[in-house]
Parts: sequence; structure tokens; C-alpha cells
Amino acid sequence: MDENFLKLFTEYWERLFAPVEMFNEYVLLKLLSIKCESDEPFIKNFAKGIVTFLEQLIAEYSPHVHNKFKPLLKKVLDSIFEKKIDKYLFFYNILRFKTTTSTCILVLDVMDKVDEYGSKDLFKIFNDVIHILEQVKDPIVKIYFKSYKS
Repeated sequence: MDENFLKLFTEYWERLFAPVEMFNEYVLLKLLSIKCESDEPFIKNFAKGIVTFLEQLIAEYSPHVHNKFKPLLKKVLDSIFEKKIDKYLFFYNILRFKTTTSTCILVLDVMDKVDEYGSKDLFKIFNDVIHILEQVKDPIVKIYFKSYKS
């Protein structure tokens, strides 16, 4: 995708609509912009950009924005990452960048479980993500984690 076109379109769109008027479209445009702006190593920088954007949304709209953000992120991830392992590397990089209540819950809500009989590399990354989540002491993250594992 042409980054200049996306930037011009986004600027024009933002002059016409407030984020609350067309929130889903606003988020999807921002996610696409973050994708286009993420340099190599792509997955690591994309994860950082997503966390930064989520933090901005939470600061502006409250943590309840999380419920609107999750399905939009999942949709974008499904279209960006052709290889399943890349998606799990993305989750791993989110948690390596910032292990907060918001990032942990986001990962637990968006990440699918991995079968141990599949790819060994994928299962290893999945276990690395799980290991990070197991170390979190926040009670609400523990609740989400227990629910995820059941």
C-alpha cells in the first residue's frame, strides 16, 4: 500500500469525522497506518505501535474501549499475518515491550490456543507467551489467565 496515499486519506478522513462518529473505521485506519509505518524488525515495531495506540485509546476513552478494540485488532492480524507463528511472535513482542494489565488481557482475549502436536516452533513461542503471562501478579490478569486455560 502506498504510505503517502494512506497518510493523505487519513488526514482528510480525520477532518471529516470525529473518532466517536465512526470509531471502528477510525481504529482500522490507525491500525493500517501503524502497519505501514512499522520498520524492520516489523513484528517488534508493529507490536510497539499497537501497544502505544491502545494506551492512547484507553487514556482518551477509558479501559472499556478494550472491548471495541479487540475484534478490530483480531481482524487486522488475521489479514496481516499469513504465518501463524508470526502472530504469536507479535503477542510475544507485545508482552516483551510492556507487560501491563491491558496488554495481558489483550493477548489473552485475542490469542488462540495452540495444539502441542502442531509445529514445534509455534508451540515454543506460544509457551513463551504463556510463561510471561503466568508471572503476572495482577489479580484480574490471573482471572483472565485461568479462564483462558480452561
